[in-house]
Amino acid sequence: MRALSRVDGTNEYQVFVRDAAGAAAQFPALRGFSFREVWPSSIWFRHPIGFPIALRRCRPDVLHVQYFVPPLMRRPVVVTVHDVSFAVRPEYFSRRDRLMLGALVGPSLRRAAWVITDTQYTRADLVATYELDPARIAVIPLAADPRYRPLDPDECLAAVSARHGLPGPFILYVGTLQPRKNVANLVRSYGMLRRRTGLPHKLLIAGKPKYMFEDVFLAIEQCGYADDVVFAGFVPDEDLPLYYSAAAAFAFPSRYEGFGLPVLEAMACGTPVVCSNASCLPEVAGDAALLADPERPEEFCEALERVLTDPSLAGSLRQRGLCRAAEFSWDRTARETLEIYRRAAGEAE
Repeated sequence: MRALSRVDGTNEYQVFVRDAAGAAAQFPALRGFSFREVWPSSIWFRHPIGFPIALRRCRPDVLHVQYFVPPLMRRPVVVTVHDVSFAVRPEYFSRRDRLMLGALVGPSLRRAAWVITDTQYTRADLVATYELDPARIAVIPLAADPRYRPLDPDECLAAVSARHGLPGPFILYVGTLQPRKNVANLVRSYGMLRRRTGLPHKLLIAGKPKYMFEDVFLAIEQCGYADDVVFAGFVPDEDLPLYYSAAAAFAFPSRYEGFGLPVLEAMACGTPVVCSNASCLPEVAGDAALLADPERPEEFCEALERVLTDPSLAGSLRQRGLCRAAEFSWDRTARETLEIYRRAAGEAE
């Protein structure tokens, strides 16, 4: 929204939210934007009842939603889908979520004038899963917020250490605890690393448990270094640059992503990245990260060891990461999204 307000001085945007006052406070003086509250608080009633009522009152030229199109919508709809992990990796989801997403996403995509996704990888998944017309799927990458930039690593390390009682360097993971994120294998890689090298680095996990995360805690108990795995819990966006800049390396072993924004955020902060070679992550990381098989903890261990013991490699990854992150911007995302709005509106005339 901030980027659209910069690049589009013509159109008016109405944003449908549960808390209009809170949204307006979060985005003050956003040119061209207003916020409309939609009742009730429960999505089960808001989506099929409250949202269609609100839309009939304002009759937008184009509606932009994520994943679900509200019923009885007769205006052009643009649908953003960040990934279809629930369809291609259903084992990572509860039965309820699989049923709900399976019932709602497919029909929504077929009703859409245009579909937006973040990577070519997810575009291919959408075509294969839902037999959509590839010409109606726009790939528009995301970007790291400008707040993600290199900060003084010593000052950041001192600040993070004071918060979490870390006596020295650490490896960072950012994300929720859920099977798709593969944190248990990261813990196993960390245990191997400590046994093989004797390096003093801790493992700092920034994120909250989401679901089906019991294997993470079992892996911690079994890795031999349980006291050196530190949980930061949820870290607000405004604090994350501090954590990235303080880390000796960023590890992201996810099995499936639609984009993998933490990889780009770490790169924008100048942090060496080791990430999975699965799904879209090679497409996003380019040559600016070391890639490893997420199902082989020993391979992830070797990649982390290389970064932490080879200053030349770490320095090269920092520079390549900064260059790679600079190739993405929210203004570019906004301009390309605006072009899809124009196409959808023009095709409806």
